[in-house]
Amino acid sequence: MSSIQVSRRTLLSTVAAAIAAGDMANAHRTLAATDLGSSGLVGHLEGPTMIIDPAQWPKTFQEAPMLTERVKAGKLPPVAERIPAEPMVWKPLNEIGKYGGTWRRAFTGPGDVENGNRINSSDKCFFWSADGSRIVPCVAKAYELSDDGKTYTMHLRKGMKWSDGAPFTADDFVFWFADMYSNKEIVPVPIPDMSPRGKPGRIVKVDEVTVRFEFDVPYFLFEEMMAGDTNIGGGQSVRQAQKLSFGAYSPGHYLKQFLPKYSSVDECNAKAKAAGFENWLQMFHYKKDWSLNTELPTLGPWKMVQPITQPIWLLERNPFYYAVDTAGNQLPYLDRVQFSLGENLEVI
Repeated sequence: MSSIQVSRRTLLSTVAAAIAAGDMANAHRTLAATDLGSSGLVGHLEGPTMIIDPAQWPKTFQEAPMLTERVKAGKLPPVAERIPAEPMVWKPLNEIGKYGGTWRRAFTGPGDVENGNRINSSDKCFFWSADGSRIVPCVAKAYELSDDGKTYTMHLRKGMKWSDGAPFTADDFVFWFADMYSNKEIVPVPIPDMSPRGKPGRIVKVDEVTVRFEFDVPYFLFEEMMAGDTNIGGGQSVRQAQKLSFGAYSPGHYLKQFLPKYSSVDECNAKAKAAGFENWLQMFHYKKDWSLNTELPTLGPWKMVQPITQPIWLLERNPFYYAVDTAGNQLPYLDRVQFSLGENLEVI
């Protein structure tokens, strides 16, 4: 499709009219055909480039020295076994980075979870490109929306793992839908994201790396919902902290042990009270919160090792993170992210 140049007012009015009429396809075509650089909507953007073509991916991999030591000690498998067969590959803006160092930040206390979410939010299924013109891969590598808008099929990365080394698969989406979202004690009210026109949607496992979202009515907006900072598309870190239970997937292999479905209410309540919680539900909300529970498997670049309830909130690199640079270096480059408590905003 050739590029066209339009004024900002024309672009926005055309897209808005298409959305109002329910014609998402036309809205997409308008945005895709528009030269955003000359529209006045955005300036010149710089940043790393995502490499989509597998032929351009590195064939060998390197890791941070702190992880090499753990491999030698037998505490971790080799880096080639930790990176998925289909990694996210980034070409840096200027040069290949160097390993090491700590990113030092401040936070205002246990309620400042969003401060850390900004760091770990690459656990979303998809993102928008930097200029906002297209949807790009993240945790998932690709998707298709059916012509009738009723079926959204998502493809995961083969060989991807949680931070504890367990496989990340379609089962984690089915677990979230069946055991968390559909449990009225955990999620009392369905979210609009999964209920177009008030009709509940479903999540179905096709195979280990393929997930299908099914709806009874056309839902062309769903692809934008999955790429946005929404309840369904916001990812584990953002959408499962502070008693939220959304985000479309969750580590079932770890969280099942805290649910009555897999034992009994009495057993889970007893376990909760022994751990200092009032009941199983209170314990479950704690256990699935990445900012509180150091044992929770996550997908982001850094794994929390000291909780937000401490004066130092500390994250360390995730040894199973799914992204590398074009030289084959497993990301991130930085070893740690350290948040120091600063309750006085003027001091921060």
